[in-house]
Amino acid sequence: MPKLRDGSSLSTARSEAARRQLIRPFVCSTFRDFHAERDFLQERIFPQLNRICRERGTSFIPVDLRWNKTQSQQNSEHVLRMCLDSIGRCAPFFICLLGDRYGVHRAAESEVKDPATEEWLDRNFETAAACGYDWVLEEDNRYNSITELEIVQASFRKKYDYGYFYFRNSAHVEEKLQDVPPCQHDSVLSIYKPESEYAARKLRELKQQTIDTELPVRHFTTLEELGDLLIKDWLTVIDSLYPPINPLIFSSTESEVFRQWSAHEAFAMARRHVFVRTPRIREWSRC
Repeated sequence: MPKLRDGSSLSTARSEAARRQLIRPFVCSTFRDFHAERDFLQERIFPQLNRICRERGTSFIPVDLRWNKTQSQQNSEHVLRMCLDSIGRCAPFFICLLGDRYGVHRAAESEVKDPATEEWLDRNFETAAACGYDWVLEEDNRYNSITELEIVQASFRKKYDYGYFYFRNSAHVEEKLQDVPPCQHDSVLSIYKPESEYAARKLRELKQQTIDTELPVRHFTTLEELGDLLIKDWLTVIDSLYPPINPLIFSSTESEVFRQWSAHEAFAMARRHVFVRTPRIREWSRC
């Protein structure tokens, strides 16, 4: 059997390279105020990282579950559960964008309650709890926003190895106001400003907890700054997990040899997993 310089066999090296797993970070943010950033990442930044991953025998495919509370309010009691499920499937990869909004949450005494939102949140919390996330009903979490619950799942309850936080500076609003006539300023501010004083305080506490937990936090103002920061962070992740493949192992990840090895390893991995169904698992699978 041919040997490489480090003494490992060519067969072993090919097997390891061919079974590299996907890098699938969950993308977390509040909804209304991060459309531009998420579009920019999807269209400009993630494809760059995916091209690098493809050269190394894997893929960079973030999970972006954008949802609209208003549109899905009537039949969306599974939104929170689906988000938490996806975070678990994406582990240990997590990308979080935070600005000045806290996100959808139960109203505090100082806030105006919207009955439809309260009912929607009640159903989502109850469904998530019934599907294994009973911690969302704990007193410390019942008044958290959906966004904070996602962060709790990925970074406070389980500190993922590859979770990065990108805090947007408030100065970005001033730049946006310069691009619209004065008559539209209130409309722009309504998208980006905190929902209330209570929400602003909750967000400050969340950001401080993130910093105190010593999670990687970056700060940006423009889309370009966000893109540069994200590429730098995730290139480091890619390099640490999947360095370039030695051409003696595979000349190219586009070669027929590599595709055959990848198919073989995928088949073998599928057969290694033994799934034993139990009454408890059957109950969860219906959630």
